[in-house]
Amino acid sequence: MRKRDSYCIWLVPPGEGRVRKVRVTTIVAWLGGVAAVCAAFAVMVLAGDYVRVRIEKAESSFAVQKLEHHKDFLEQKTATLSEELQSSMLTQRQLQSFSTELESRLIA
Repeated sequence: MRKRDSYCIWLVPPGEGRVRKVRVTTIVAWLGGVAAVCAAFAVMVLAGDYVRVRIEKAESSFAVQKLEHHKDFLEQKTATLSEELQSSMLTQRQLQSFSTELESRLIA
């Protein structure tokens, strides 16, 4: 192996006066770089998926809130229409009884 085909990394742990020399070949350095790039790409893909899922969750939450508001509005409208129907039915019964009473008076 030639000298230019390897790299040396000098490690000096804190607290120790001992220096360690680690030799790394060019192939191992390239493989490590490729592995680092692949790991960075994987992290970016996962981060992108996480952001996409959070956005979809926020959108669906907004849609649910909107539907709940619309449901409350429709329930209120149903209650109002029910009251109006009861009032109209009462008025119709009163008019019907008045009409039958009036017919009975005209016949008699």
